[in-house]
Amino acid sequence: MTLRPYPLVAVLMLLASCQERPNVRHTSSMFGQEEDTITTADEMIYDLPDIIDGGELLVATISGPKTYFEYRGEEFGEMYQLANHFAQSQGLRLRVTLVADTTQLLDLLTKGTVDIAMLEIAGHDRDFRHCGAFACDTLTTPSAQRKASLWPSWLVRRECTALAAALDAWYSPSLRATLCVATAEATRQESGYKRRRELPMMGVGGQDKNALSPYDHAFRQYAPHSGFDWRLLVSIAWQESGFDPEAESYAGAKGIMQLMPRTAARYGLEGDAIWNPERNIEAGCKHIGRLQQAFRDITDPYERIHYILAAYNGGEGHIKDAMTLAKAEGQDPMKWSQVSPYLLRLSDPTYYTRPDVKHGYMRGTETATYVDRIMARWNEYNATGRGFDIHSTPTPGNSHNRKQRLVVPSEMR
Repeated sequence: MTLRPYPLVAVLMLLASCQERPNVRHTSSMFGQEEDTITTADEMIYDLPDIIDGGELLVATISGPKTYFEYRGEEFGEMYQLANHFAQSQGLRLRVTLVADTTQLLDLLTKGTVDIAMLEIAGHDRDFRHCGAFACDTLTTPSAQRKASLWPSWLVRRECTALAAALDAWYSPSLRATLCVATAEATRQESGYKRRRELPMMGVGGQDKNALSPYDHAFRQYAPHSGFDWRLLVSIAWQESGFDPEAESYAGAKGIMQLMPRTAARYGLEGDAIWNPERNIEAGCKHIGRLQQAFRDITDPYERIHYILAAYNGGEGHIKDAMTLAKAEGQDPMKWSQVSPYLLRLSDPTYYTRPDVKHGYMRGTETATYVDRIMARWNEYNATGRGFDIHSTPTPGNSHNRKQRLVVPSEMR
């Protein structure tokens, strides 16, 4: 008996349709970041309910001081703080993709690779819907003006009506003002502390003339974890906190070694334990030891010190970005004197939006100064063998420029 072909074709078509996946997210790469793309069946809309089902909100932006930047392994920026708050309000994780320019950003949004263009963009386009954070006072600006896209704002795809409605219902200028205080303070170079009480240097006022800090015993004990001379650790601690175990920065760094909570947790220091002076020093030393490994390709131990100090302050990724830029422009990435100028350029959008820069914007001047000051203080500790007077702190302009070169301790070789 011969089978009729029609029923067989119908069965095959039915099986094929049952195997279709209406919404699938794939991992790809762009600008050094992981990102997601969306494959849809019959151009199905991927709106807020689908995002919630997936558990992750994907946003794209251009790195910058007001949008998104990394500092000591944590994320900052007004746009980031706002987007993270919205994501949490919806029970979602936030993932950020960095792009070089608005053309790339809008392309990702059009393709459905990301859910929100996390950048205040002006203009009117039939493919996008303006919503969320507006670059104006939305309490006093008529909604008709905002809907007419007269003010820069975030964008979503035109068909994502539920996402747009949720963003508009969530956003308010008062929320923005509250969330962005910490970010604004974290970006200030001079007044970066919620609390810091500098303790007097040892060897001053009748105390132990041979001591450098109230915690010399802890620095000596945990120095092997770091691979640093214990006196260099003392110099770092003074620069970080003034030896105040209760110091806290607006960026969220805590304790003598000014550890970010995420970094401290990596070394088993969670909750209030971060305020314990000796445990804070121990965790800080272990973190420096990890950075020794991250920069092990720099074989000159004295050169490596500079990179580790810079990474401790500004983040490992930014320092490696500066090394990449130096190498691309014919400099030696293993020489700090040739790399440090590129730290300064990472605050210039011409450089921090380049495709070979993986971590975007940073305040390079602050980090370069941080390294100079610690090295100058370490020189002073070694030159005098006594406590250091806060009122005669060497600056990069004088004692740091001495020709004297320190003898590198054996544990750093």
